Amino acid sequence: LHPLYQKDMQKEITTLTEPLKQSQKKPFILVEGKYDVPWFENALMHLNKNHQYRVLPCGGFGNIQFVKTQLRKAGYQTLTITDGDVHLEDAYTLKRDVVELYTDLNFLNRRFNVNLKEKPHNKHALFNTLNDSDDKVKSKLASYATNHMRKDNPLIYEVKAILKDYESR
Repeated sequence: LHPLYQKDMQKEITTLTEPLKQSQKKPFILVEGKYDVPWFENALMHLNKNHQYRVLPCGGFGNIQFVKTQLRKAGYQTLTITDGDVHLEDAYTLKRDVVELYTDLNFLNRRFNVNLKEKPHNKHALFNTLNDSDDKVKSKLASYATNHMRKDNPLIYEVKAILKDYESR
């Protein structure tokens, strides 16, 4: 699911939330984009919390505040998690620039046919090092999150800490 909030945003939000009335008690985890969803869904699965939350892409960090406001007006709970390069009020921020930086180095080398000695430390280095468009890189690394991410991945520890803090409020 990737909502594109382009025309009648209110109608698009209503279309999204109407079928979810039965699960109104599940908080939405709002993330920036569609390629972030597999990362957080897999983290939730490893933490045995995949039935307690719904991950919702917002079509970019610029839409997050609007989506949050509309969902809260409709009575939904929200939890926002952004990449480390975005700082929004009332949001949790990852330690790394982008979620793709949580990819295993061996996977990066195999998938992109490169020979990196260490993982890039920021998003610019990551995307400049890999010979593909940013969208293709994100798509390929989303498959890593879905099919290869193990429970010792640092993202899972961060999500666990975020959820612990969120649930204690």
